[in-house]
Amino acid sequence: MTVGRIASLDQVNEALADRLEDLLPELIGGRAYKGEWIAAHLADGGPGDSLTVALRGYKRGKWYHHAMGVGGDPLGLICYMRFGNTDMKGALAWARDFLGGKIEPETEKDRELRAQRLRAAERKQQREERTRRHEARGLFFFKAEPKWAATPAWHYLNNRLEGRLSKLGHLPGSIRYMPELINHQLGIPLPAMVASVVDIHGDMIAMHRTWLIKRGAGDDSWDRLRAEDITDFGGRTQDAKELKGKKVLGTFKGGSIRLWAGRRIHEETGEVKRGQRWSELKGRHAIMLCEGIETGFSLALAMPERRIVTTIAIEGFANVELPPVFANVTIAADRDPGNKAAAGAIERAKAAHTAAGRHLQVVYPPEGIDDWNTALREVVGRVA
Repeated sequence: MTVGRIASLDQVNEALADRLEDLLPELIGGRAYKGEWIAAHLADGGPGDSLTVALRGYKRGKWYHHAMGVGGDPLGLICYMRFGNTDMKGALAWARDFLGGKIEPETEKDRELRAQRLRAAERKQQREERTRRHEARGLFFFKAEPKWAATPAWHYLNNRLEGRLSKLGHLPGSIRYMPELINHQLGIPLPAMVASVVDIHGDMIAMHRTWLIKRGAGDDSWDRLRAEDITDFGGRTQDAKELKGKKVLGTFKGGSIRLWAGRRIHEETGEVKRGQRWSELKGRHAIMLCEGIETGFSLALAMPERRIVTTIAIEGFANVELPPVFANVTIAADRDPGNKAAAGAIERAKAAHTAAGRHLQVVYPPEGIDDWNTALREVVGRVA
């Protein structure tokens, strides 16, 4: 017997949250660990352990896929995993079949109690978000070094750009360097490149972190921390997840890293100058979106006249908030054939920008190359 149509979406979500331990093994695989459910690895047929679901407290049932920048409630997880995040009616039917019983109609008192719980949960979440935002701002503005030339962060990016970082002429203020930043998976401080994630008004809402380690004897042999480096740190993380070299501190939906303002020719002097700030722009302008700081720098080297911002995760292509002056948007996407989740994110981005009245185009690296940073490296290698 399926759940009756009289049940509200909130009731269905609460019923699903009550049965998470039955639902999640079927839906995403994986295991429980210290108050959250960690999805199965990609190699095991799961979505990867960057997808987690809260099992305790007011967040029970809330999920987030960090690699994709998307999350929500249990019904949304069903829609995401079983229906490509496009068919909520199908997800609701699936949920009813899973629950296998009728949910009694709500009384007025039931609805009021649920509303009280939701309001309390929302207030607590807002407090936690403010705390993380305050921490991110404190680290970036008071602990990180704004002058990062010749630091490990500079060497890391220079290595990724085949020794061409200095050709940009200047370094963006959205990037800084921290000699020591705690990696909570390892429980130790490591050098890190940090970036300011800002909202549409330019206010900082989160901080992107890339931890760095040396891979050679030279002072310039810096690379980012990778999953395989776990063997050098005792063979395990403190959260039982795959070691991640990149993470974001704070809630970043709608935000971006303003990486490169482009270059412009001064109308009177003919001098080549940096692009204007967002707040100074008038008329109609173009902007390029990409995923990843390294990709953004690669594109800036190839097209220094373009304004380039980095979104956080691929869903950021659709979620990023842009002012009306940006009438033309180019998405520089990775070439990831066969990845239905990535393809779905691109389609949602197309719909979002078209609905906002913007002209949109999506460009990919040359055939056979996965991303724009690899494209730059291969081109430089052929020229050399």
